[in-house]
Amino acid sequence: IMKQNEIMRLAVACVLVAVVAFGVYKMNTGSFKSGANDESLVSDFPVNDVTRFTIQAPEEASVSLVKTNDIWAVEDRGAYPADFKKVAEFLRSVAELRPLTKEEVGESQRARVELQAPDAESGAGTDIRFEGADGAEIAAVRLGKEIERQSSGTSPSFGSAGRFVQRLGDNAQIFTVDDVFSAVVAEPSEWLDKANFFKVKGPRRLTLTSDDAAQNWVLSRAVEGGDWSLEAMPSGKVMDDTKTTVYNSFLSFPSFTDVSTDAALMDGARTLTVETFEGFTYTIQVGAEVDGQ
Repeated sequence: IMKQNEIMRLAVACVLVAVVAFGVYKMNTGSFKSGANDESLVSDFPVNDVTRFTIQAPEEASVSLVKTNDIWAVEDRGAYPADFKKVAEFLRSVAELRPLTKEEVGESQRARVELQAPDAESGAGTDIRFEGADGAEIAAVRLGKEIERQSSGTSPSFGSAGRFVQRLGDNAQIFTVDDVFSAVVAEPSEWLDKANFFKVKGPRRLTLTSDDAAQNWVLSRAVEGGDWSLEAMPSGKVMDDTKTTVYNSFLSFPSFTDVSTDAALMDGARTLTVETFEGFTYTIQVGAEVDGQ
């Protein structure tokens, strides 16, 4: 049976080993810790007061989201509705974010941790600015370099463990955080609400019209799940059912990749009218092809 003083010596030794291991880890990450920080990254961040935020990344990439009547929209895409869940999670993460360490990084070292302004030639970071209803800036931060996850023993580790972040403004300070902000991208299409799109159930009649009358056609069927028939079928021709079965469900779960505000893309558009067995009618215009889409 181990004596009490031996247990105490073993406990002290375990604590010392843990402290040394943690110190080695911090040295390996290249992070200078000036003390744990319990304050939030953005003090008293008023989530509900934010009505606009802009993400400015290097190489002139940017996106702005604006809230009007409690609805978030992507300003760069004609105020198309934004993905509310993504916006809400991002704002909440900013409000709850706590720094791991406070860093002392001189001006000459800002490029190394990618905390230069977004328009810098090298070492540029990503600026995020939050505004209130009156257009006044509520807070601003700059996202810097991601911190690589360190390997443990012989097992390699992949991905990032955190990121350098700088407050902007009068209280400019640099911290490390355990959030890499992987969802924060300066690409407008990534913020669009793509879940709430139309769905067509049980198409009964399809009518395609265009400027070229020779390309127009009408397909219909008598019962759901039945075969399609081409109205005004040319004499001596028969339907190729392998070409029409796609219309049974081709608009059941449509999706899109981006929204355009260029009305010229719809010049000469073809119009597809879909009537369903439930009595609904959908009118869809098909415009010019852009980059294969």
